[in-house]
Amino acid sequence: MNKPLKTINTLINELGECPNPASFDVKLLGVEALVKKVVARRQSIVPTEHSFYDVFGTENKFWYRIDEVHGDNIETVCHEIGIGYLETRGNDKYLIRDEPAYCKNKDSDEVYYNGAHVESFNECPEGYYLIVSYVQLPNVDTILVDPGCMLYSDTDESISPLYIDNNSFITKTPEKGITSVSAQALDEIHGFSDSVIKSIRQHTKNLILQSPNVSVKSLTFKASKDCKTEKIGTVFFDKESKTLKCYDGTTWRTLSYEDT
Repeated sequence: MNKPLKTINTLINELGECPNPASFDVKLLGVEALVKKVVARRQSIVPTEHSFYDVFGTENKFWYRIDEVHGDNIETVCHEIGIGYLETRGNDKYLIRDEPAYCKNKDSDEVYYNGAHVESFNECPEGYYLIVSYVQLPNVDTILVDPGCMLYSDTDESISPLYIDNNSFITKTPEKGITSVSAQALDEIHGFSDSVIKSIRQHTKNLILQSPNVSVKSLTFKASKDCKTEKIGTVFFDKESKTLKCYDGTTWRTLSYEDT
């Protein structure tokens, strides 16, 4: 599932359950359900300001931790840490345990890595229950989990991945903070003059030739008057210079290309 990783500097805990023995998905029962589950003297330590759905929605993935606990002291008997995302089914919210990274099973001191789920979550005995938490891991490799991203820190002081699109610019605005913006969306950002935006766009225009034999590498700004047709997108082969040329609505551009 291709979703961006979101990191936050916030505590989230919810009660969970595995209603389907044949599935690793965890149904989230909410923050209030967890508060009611723990003993009265422990209720004040449960953060109630945020829920997974409010913070992450269904469009982001995040690091989770699931603990199977019991007793008044909320003792952990097994746990799992991994990357997951939310899925809605009717009015219910489910955690999809997409990429488990670490787990420790019951009655064992061994820790398992990469791809191992805790299967006993599906068989919680009486007096045991699941706490689903958001976890912020300190290592860089737990944030840079996808290609095409870099680390950045914004106003909440947490380290997050910034996903960089092709042919884009990194900007910071009061409205959106630090983000990746395409050249075609620069007019949505305050502070750039029209002349600057026009210059940037002229130098970042892309032309994709959908041919199995030609791959465009770059555009050079060399005018030509050899072709009389001046329709935007017109491409012709200049026999004299032996180059491909394209009209962009203002002037002719010479394309450099190579066989593939």
